[in-house]
Amino acid sequence: GGADYEGEMDIRQLAQLLPMEEKFLMMFRINHPLDSSVEFMKVWYRFDTNCNGFIEEEELRDFLAFLLQTAEASKEVTDEELAEYTEVILKIFDVNNDGVLHLSEMGKLLPVKENFLNSQIFLGSDELTEDDIANTFTFYDRDCNGVIENEELKGFLKDLLELARKEYD
Repeated sequence: GGADYEGEMDIRQLAQLLPMEEKFLMMFRINHPLDSSVEFMKVWYRFDTNCNGFIEEEELRDFLAFLLQTAEASKEVTDEELAEYTEVILKIFDVNNDGVLHLSEMGKLLPVKENFLNSQIFLGSDELTEDDIANTFTFYDRDCNGVIENEELKGFLKDLLELARKEYD
């Protein structure tokens, strides 16, 4: 059935129930996952314009408008349609119904290819090598300036905390 874990639907099943543009928005995210949590944090800070740690309705609307633009949707989307999409997306992803998207909720809307800290290089190995550390540093140092800072650091922490949460689930 569709509701296997705690009544949650698979994002693809959900997408099938939506009107064309919303379906497109959902499938676009599934088929174009972000490369890393660093990119996710960049998007987050770009749209959390008041820096309150949430994506509010207006910020979400700007994000969806940006998504539709970058994806070159075949037709212009009216303000009414955009407001409707925003409402639908908020209904779907605002799990605790507080009217804003938290980082974890936005993470479901904007998937990342994989948590780098979860990748093969760390599995089944008892000890970290110098190479593991160097590769991890290189992965998160997206602008190659020799420092992990700002969104890079927050992306690393997002991956680390998600991994830690998995350990306790």
